[in-house]
Amino acid sequence: MTEHIKLLCLCLALSGIQFCSQFCTDAHAQEQSVLVSEAPAPVSAVEAETTLDLGLTTINAQPLIDGDEHVFESGMVIESTSANAFQSDAPIVLECDPWQQQCVVVKKSPLGCMEGITILPQDEVWFINARACLCGETDQSLLKVSQIVDSELVPRQMVDLTSAHASGDGLATVLYVHGNMTDEEYATARGLQVYRNAFASKAHCRGGVRYVIWAWKSEQEKTRLYPDFLIKSQRSVRLGETFAATLNQFHDRNLLVFGYSLGVQVALSAFDSPILQPRGEDPSRYQVAFAAPAINAEYVACNSLKCGCVTPVAQTLVFTNRKDRAIRAAQAIIRRKSPNEEATIAGLSESGKLNLGAVTSIDVFDETGRFHSVERYTRSNTMQSMLVNLVNVVAANRSATTEIE
Repeated sequence: MTEHIKLLCLCLALSGIQFCSQFCTDAHAQEQSVLVSEAPAPVSAVEAETTLDLGLTTINAQPLIDGDEHVFESGMVIESTSANAFQSDAPIVLECDPWQQQCVVVKKSPLGCMEGITILPQDEVWFINARACLCGETDQSLLKVSQIVDSELVPRQMVDLTSAHASGDGLATVLYVHGNMTDEEYATARGLQVYRNAFASKAHCRGGVRYVIWAWKSEQEKTRLYPDFLIKSQRSVRLGETFAATLNQFHDRNLLVFGYSLGVQVALSAFDSPILQPRGEDPSRYQVAFAAPAINAEYVACNSLKCGCVTPVAQTLVFTNRKDRAIRAAQAIIRRKSPNEEATIAGLSESGKLNLGAVTSIDVFDETGRFHSVERYTRSNTMQSMLVNLVNVVAANRSATTEIE
């Protein structure tokens, strides 16, 4: 791998760096509706005019401006000095009964700015902490499970979560897997922001959700970005077995699996696991959504589904951005490693490299801009609407399964 390719690999390290770009909201959100507002502020960018040649693919490095994240570009880290450095999006207003709603205060940015995230009365939020697993361990006793109750994290057991899913209470279970560069604190904060953007904002179009954040160890461990990314990229492949073991604990497969960036690789590896092969007594299949996918090139080069393998997935929606440089870099690396292979999830699935059922790709560039940011992706109205449709499919399938039982 050439030095240019190594540099481009580092773009993928953007996967989990999600420093928030908004002003603080007041902490008294428990007493009134939550208004998340932003204010525009100018910011300068470091000019990066270098052209990075990949042989098969050429990407022109342009200056990036984004107060939401550190951006690796042409060997330089471009870093905003302002916590509110991009133009404001439309504010999100959540109308809730103040006597029923829960509000969790999370850290918005390294500057210490805090934000209240409201959990709607019809929803539940759970956490599965898999950070003790580094090598694909399937021992579920290594996982720490908790639930937000009365605005506080309360320890639970895995059986509490799986029993709630099997109870027939009408809630659709969603498992969200975050990306790279995400420590435990930001796994919580960004996971809740995804809940707010992608699910709470469309609550009037769906029933209740049981939203589960599946957190894995992906914070920076090496000073140099490329060696650091390799650690997490390889770990995401191994952790597929851990995630598969988690999924296998649930009573059925009427769930929505939602992966972001390098979290997509965790899910991809899980779906290849033999323990997730469809069971004769359970014909249900997972609904899957991926945003800004980052795939390990070695996994693509070595992975080929066994003859007779039946996918555990009903359908997969892939939300991409044609100008997201992290996605383009990941695809370029795959082509470099496997010149004869497709580099998109749809193409790899069609060629028998991925186990994803029917795949539909949606480009949301017009709604997100070019940034590799889970905050931006989950603010896409198209993405929000399609995720809610998947939630409704999960709820309908679960209801039908419960009636049969």
